[in-house]
Amino acid sequence: MVMMLEMLSDEVLAECAKQRTQEALAVLLGRYADTVYDVVQTLSGGSREADQLTYETLTSAVSWSQELDGNFRIWLFRTAVQNSIGAARRRRPTLFDLSHLAGRLRQALHGIDEVARAAFVLCDLAELPPEEAAAVLQTSTREVRQSVHRARLALIDVSNDSPTKP
Repeated sequence: MVMMLEMLSDEVLAECAKQRTQEALAVLLGRYADTVYDVVQTLSGGSREADQLTYETLTSAVSWSQELDGNFRIWLFRTAVQNSIGAARRRRPTLFDLSHLAGRLRQALHGIDEVARAAFVLCDLAELPPEEAAAVLQTSTREVRQSVHRARLALIDVSNDSPTKP
């Protein structure tokens, strides 16, 4: 049965999940679980916190199935971003104790405001089109494109100043 469900679109699976079909919800979550983890890990800055935020995001889908009127993927990524931004606001930003380029890039990402960072992560990491990222962030496509551009410029500046550059 799960094999047949995997061939269905998100929209059909979402309708099945609304009718309390747990297998449909499991297939939906399976499609996006790894990307949700990548998004929250990048936004939160650590794998321990990312595990918890991913768990919270995915388990909230159980209650989602009774209330959502819209695109499941947008709802799921919106929830992941909101959980990550909420966690970031509850704690003070930390600097990573890394001397390599990856650490400096991550630090640069955390120097960008949360919404711009979320737009960058959704578009460049999760590969959502700007229109879907805008729906997740509840903003305009233009704002998403500008935020992603600002984030990319910040990362280019850091990579150009890297001591590891040949």
